[in-house]
Amino acid sequence: MQFIEGIQYLLLDNPLEYLYICEIFILSTNKQKKMKQILKKADFLLLWSSLAICALFSRPLMPIDETRYISVAWEMLTHKHFLIPILNGTLYAHKPPLLFWLIDIAWSIFGPVLWIARLIPMLISLADLFLVQYLARQLWPDASNVGHRSTYLLLAMPLWAIWNTLVMFDMLLIFFILIGAISIVRLAQGENAGLWNYTFIALATAGGIMTKGPVFLIHISAIIIAYILSFGKTTKEKTKIKLKLKEILLSILVGTIPVILWLVIAISHANNAYATEVLWHQTIGRAMHSFAHARPFWWYLVLLPLIFFPWIFSKTLWIHLFSSQLDKGEQFSKIWFLATIIIFSMISGKQGYYLLPSFIPFALFLSRQYDKDPKMLSNMPWIISIIVLASSIMLTATTILTHIYLQRLPFDLQIIVNRISISDWLIFIPLGLIGLYASKKTNDSPRLSAYLIIGTIILFHIGALRNVLALYDISSTAKLLGRYQREGMEIAIWPGRYAGQFSFLGKLKKPLTDIDDKKAALKWAQTHKEAIITAISKEKDKLFYKTPPLFTQPFRGKNIYIWNTTAIIDKEGKQYP
Repeated sequence: MQFIEGIQYLLLDNPLEYLYICEIFILSTNKQKKMKQILKKADFLLLWSSLAICALFSRPLMPIDETRYISVAWEMLTHKHFLIPILNGTLYAHKPPLLFWLIDIAWSIFGPVLWIARLIPMLISLADLFLVQYLARQLWPDASNVGHRSTYLLLAMPLWAIWNTLVMFDMLLIFFILIGAISIVRLAQGENAGLWNYTFIALATAGGIMTKGPVFLIHISAIIIAYILSFGKTTKEKTKIKLKLKEILLSILVGTIPVILWLVIAISHANNAYATEVLWHQTIGRAMHSFAHARPFWWYLVLLPLIFFPWIFSKTLWIHLFSSQLDKGEQFSKIWFLATIIIFSMISGKQGYYLLPSFIPFALFLSRQYDKDPKMLSNMPWIISIIVLASSIMLTATTILTHIYLQRLPFDLQIIVNRISISDWLIFIPLGLIGLYASKKTNDSPRLSAYLIIGTIILFHIGALRNVLALYDISSTAKLLGRYQREGMEIAIWPGRYAGQFSFLGKLKKPLTDIDDKKAALKWAQTHKEAIITAISKEKDKLFYKTPPLFTQPFRGKNIYIWNTTAIIDKEGKQYP
């Protein structure tokens, strides 16, 4: 009775208080809704940070590429040789210096810490996601969700997700490609501040070439082709495009001036061999007849299902891709994507990650189509979950069988199998089951797919890869070599072609001596007392059979050995020196 009287008091005797309570309730509800919307809009940051943390804490610096690039930056900083990249005391002409400069700047501020260098490409990859959203808003101003959804589509592609965490040049290259694409689209849309757009195109050109060389010009060419074919439908539009195209090409030409100036100064401080390497082998040589990774024309076509997994398996995507009823933004994304693949198929040197910049137009096009037809990707989380479950069961069964018949496997494979347990694969089963359940409850397929793919990558790192990656962790060897070098001992490495694996991790400040053959190693041991020889080889190819090494470490199916020259004994039992 008292409760009813209280309600009557609120409703009848004190209506202002009642309105006040309602206002508080409405405001708190609105705040909760806004908070949920903000979290939903920004949870791609959670996916990105999860990948970054996983990579930093569960994966060592990977030889040979990551260790080499970090070592180049280390040697440039140590020897104050900032104009031209160097590796093992010699000029390094394979890559321009921009990424190395960024790492050195960060090290100059925070100190030469490994995680600082590894974080730089990750932060750049995060900036790429924001630029993708901005580009989507330029292409489709009235479709606000296209850009945000594109980030999930990108993160759900395993190759993109993994490359986010590597110390490589591709995410920085994509950053400048996006700057160029945004500027060209703004010009095509008739945006004001044209001078600023041309300036950004010039800066993007300079930055792109200084990141990974003239390959940037190939990517910007694909964007220009898309610009011409997409925004030049009417006679009036074609006239405007011709005028702007000249200015765009002029901006690109202006952007090459800083690169040419750097190249002229660098060559003047280097030699003709450096010029030949930069101007020929690393540009025309790779394009016409690659000395590395040469593949046939059709190679990318065969690899497309793996590279663009899982979205490429959408039937509706292919229907839309070859549709003639597309708006200008869709046409631009489609032509940019196809032109990139066609051009790179004609280039001799091919690697799957060379196509990473084409993921941008692919994701934008797919996101736009999803905006029109949300059901086109509705089965993708279910498919991913089934693949995760099936793979978990198959890999568990394979692990059991390989452990039973372990002795029948090659020795190199035995080492890997011994480091993998059944539980490493069973942890994927809950993820797959959650994915199956969630796929029935959600309408946001791209978002759920991104969570499932990122979750799979993280579980793979903390599961099967946790112990296997220890075979790639050479920090123990590097630190030992660094200690020997600080004690004044000379260090040689066999076989030659030292790729800087130990330079940063061991904080080496002097070059290692490359030795090409075993006779040269014995001769070097004769002439260098109290020195160190390290070798990377299989057991059967070991450099010194009768000499116990000071240190041995398994490494990628081989072993790393360290010997002191005072204890080396040849096959005849003779000791050197």
